[in-house]
Amino acid sequence: AADGEFTQHKVKLATGVVDDLISGYYPGEALLALMRVYELDPSPRWLDAAALGANWLIEVRDKGVPTDQLNHDHWLLYALNELYQERPSALLLDHARRIVTAMLDTQLLDPPFEDWYGGWYVPPRTTPVATRAEGLHAAYAMLAVDGTAEERAAIRTAVERAIAFELQTQFMPESAMYLDDPQRVLGGFHGDLTTFEVRIDYVQHNLSALLAHLRMISQ
Repeated sequence: AADGEFTQHKVKLATGVVDDLISGYYPGEALLALMRVYELDPSPRWLDAAALGANWLIEVRDKGVPTDQLNHDHWLLYALNELYQERPSALLLDHARRIVTAMLDTQLLDPPFEDWYGGWYVPPRTTPVATRAEGLHAAYAMLAVDGTAEERAAIRTAVERAIAFELQTQFMPESAMYLDDPQRVLGGFHGDLTTFEVRIDYVQHNLSALLAHLRMISQ
């Protein structure tokens, strides 16, 4: 829309019927897509659209929302980071800081079971942990120049905890050996500590978080 809002979040391909779903995460994903298109085709059109959409999310959708009620939106953090590299602004940086605070304040640091440490939700699941790690790494890149040492240290500590939790949910020889076909699952990530289902999005988000962490510790 002219004000930057994404008004159609889900459309049935076969009929063109617009679903009434309004997702808390699709707009951030769309902004990231615009930034990736801009990377391939550096037309101001894509950058302007991404900036307009980000401004709407920050100044309309999330305006007045308490920090502890913000979506832990890794897609938006990805997009804000890439937009910030092109058009730095306090608006983008401050909103990223709010999302980071919402994430850090809810990480499990005193769980009833030791292997829940560093996760999110009760019980913690691997994909929510991985997506938050992705978002925190993107925010870290934003704060690399304009943030404080304390902010960066807090993020590094949080993502180290998250990565440690994630690795508990990867099928390695010592856990895969209990399954009928260990070789089939080896290396995959299962849904949580007690669920052995493997899905493509579980694997994708965990890999993305691990790759982001590799870049962080290599710098």
